[in-house]
Amino acid sequence: MKNVLIVEDETIFALDLKRILSKSGFNVLNVFTEGNSAVEFALEEKPDVILMDISLRGELNGVDTARKIYKYYKPLIVFISALDKLAFDFSGLEYKFMSKPILDKNLISILNFS
Repeated sequence: MKNVLIVEDETIFALDLKRILSKSGFNVLNVFTEGNSAVEFALEEKPDVILMDISLRGELNGVDTARKIYKYYKPLIVFISALDKLAFDFSGLEYKFMSKPILDKNLISILNFS
């Protein structure tokens, strides 16, 4: 069973992700709406997968949050965003990208085959 961290500023969407993942046999460790708390948690708990929105509350966006985590270990990061991924610099990160809205089966497929 893969341990998953959700970092998403839209609470309803985050809870929906949690429901989808739990129903599909994934262990959702926690949900955060801003980057600094997510970094602290990820470095302590080391989830296998991080579902990361690009737009977050607080001073860090999702790409900056991912970079801070990547300095210490390299989980699978799946960016889930309505924003155009070409507007961001993902250099130095290994990642998957899904555009909102997402299909449950596509999310589960990415997580199962990674």
